[in-house]
Amino acid sequence: GSEMCIRDRWDVYTVNKDGTNMQRITETEHNEGYPVWSPDGKMLAYTADKNGIWNIFLINLETKESRPITNTLTGCEQLSWSRDGAKLVFVSFSNRGYDIYMIKNPLNIESEKIQLKNTVYFEELEKQKSKRKKTEKEFLALTSESPEEATPDLSRYIFDRTFRDKN
Repeated sequence: GSEMCIRDRWDVYTVNKDGTNMQRITETEHNEGYPVWSPDGKMLAYTADKNGIWNIFLINLETKESRPITNTLTGCEQLSWSRDGAKLVFVSFSNRGYDIYMIKNPLNIESEKIQLKNTVYFEELEKQKSKRKKTEKEFLALTSESPEEATPDLSRYIFDRTFRDKN
């Protein structure tokens, strides 16, 4: 079935200067932005709000494998890679302002140790999605005309005499 889109979703694409050969690099349920090429052209660093906060990810352009290399509380923006690939610079909010930070040897970060936990906002979104899906299933069960389907649990519904004449 179709799912209603609540917000726009950003993904990362590559395209030639003349507008040809557009290719989608990321295709996830979350947003991605600020892409920067590694000096050797094999990797792309970008930010993504996978857990509700913009963290830095690396994607191998050959294998399309992506992994986080930061787990911040205030988000990362405006990435810049050094020419030798040994440093990645970004800005992040700190003490009522933006500060510049540097990651040494970003390609060597072991992302298995980075556990991105969903923010409270994302946890609430997941709860709302779950409730909506359950309600949709109950509604479909009530309106189904197929005899093979099980009778829905109606214990949570109120049947009032005032509605008898209208239904």
